[in-house]
Amino acid sequence: MTALPHLEPSAAQRSMWFGQRLDEAAAYNVGEYTEIHGPVEPDLLRTAVRRVVDATETLRSRFGAADDGVRLLVDAEPVWSTAEPAWWMPVVDTSDTGTAGQWMADDFATPFDLERGPLFRYALLRIADDHWIWYQAYHHIAVDGFSCSLIARRVADAYTALAEGAPDSPELPVSLDQGRFLPPTAPLAPLAAADEAYRADGRHARDREYWTRALADRPDPVGLAARPPHVADRFLRRTGHLPAPAGDLVHAAAERAGTRWSRVVLAATAAYLHGLTGARDIVLGLAVTGRESEVELATPGMASNVLPLRLSVRPDTAAGDLVRQAARASRDLLAHQRFRGEDLRRALDWPQDGRRFFGPVVNIMAFGPELRFAGNPTTRHNLSTGPVEDLAVNVYDRGDGNGIRVDLDASPEHYSAAELTAHHRRFVRFLERFAAAAVESGTVVGRVEASLPGEESRLDSPAPVVVRGGGVPALFAARVAADPDGVAVIHG
Repeated sequence: MTALPHLEPSAAQRSMWFGQRLDEAAAYNVGEYTEIHGPVEPDLLRTAVRRVVDATETLRSRFGAADDGVRLLVDAEPVWSTAEPAWWMPVVDTSDTGTAGQWMADDFATPFDLERGPLFRYALLRIADDHWIWYQAYHHIAVDGFSCSLIARRVADAYTALAEGAPDSPELPVSLDQGRFLPPTAPLAPLAAADEAYRADGRHARDREYWTRALADRPDPVGLAARPPHVADRFLRRTGHLPAPAGDLVHAAAERAGTRWSRVVLAATAAYLHGLTGARDIVLGLAVTGRESEVELATPGMASNVLPLRLSVRPDTAAGDLVRQAARASRDLLAHQRFRGEDLRRALDWPQDGRRFFGPVVNIMAFGPELRFAGNPTTRHNLSTGPVEDLAVNVYDRGDGNGIRVDLDASPEHYSAAELTAHHRRFVRFLERFAAAAVESGTVVGRVEASLPGEESRLDSPAPVVVRGGGVPALFAARVAADPDGVAVIHG
């Protein structure tokens, strides 16, 4: 297979490569599915997908070992140059959403071959003549959650153009995404060039100084599980939507604080951890796009990042003040969002308990206008935003009129299904209460109840294992101390 001229993998891609190599069983897939409410022409959708992949270099990428760790190859010919359409985008008749969900779950659990590719899988699932599901799955080394949205919009636009009689051309039109026109082609070079420039022009060094100074007196990580986090090969999920009045309160709290609704969610998450653990110095992992320029924001690829968001929470902190604090902290974080989280962990030697992230990860996604396939309305559903090592709070506003959706993802090594269900019920209720408190002037965090009726106000769970120095030997010692009869090391 012919490859295009050599490109250097980005720091984000290197992180995914080494993470996957260190734990081949870990789940590094991302993806979503789109319900299309109306008739679909499968061959036309295949053509639209083919055109988008032809024009999108990250979807033709492969990765392999090299002397410096990893190499990136972009194939000149797409995978379907020699493949039958039924192989790269099958049409599956499932007859009901339950069967479709199980089909997607089984496929999504299938790992990708980074060296052979392709690093995507698509399918079209038929529920009824006027109800279809377009499924997309990717390895995180090639595509992040932000890119899923870009690719979906490109495919919807290409399908619509073809359905309206446009010729099958590489220059199929695309529309606006969050106020930006998407170009007809999407080479990887802009992401690679931006990453290289960032590391060469002094910004990387300045960001490193900022982060090391901001976290010089860093606290021990705070979480809700009793053991140090670990990326598992699967995760549990509980999902639901905020009731409309609760969503209105979130937006009202944001308006009162002069900020975005997402900052209310961040503040509520920190207050939730405070309410259940008593911790006052809270560090969350905040997922960011890692993109700044207009070109980067229009280019599918892997650039997302997770960085620490540090908030101070006391029982006498006013809920509205905590929202404003979250807004300031988010602004500062975004000004330094290109500095890789894995670089920060190495620079600080923190956290020292083997985790990849800095605390429970919060991923807030707001999308542009609703996707339409030849005029047919859609409903989009996330399948995964990436690895889960402890707890992830994913909050969406799809712009489809369904309101704010809240997903909690958790490692099954740390939470049972019942525990995750309780956390989801608890957090959704807490978010509404917190937003109401933030709307009222002066209402303090300590008056916002974090527990469900009949529960104790503070979780009765063992203290997390905290390692304060010594790297791997200290981690080994901490494991032994925490569980003298357990397995400390597995080799081979």
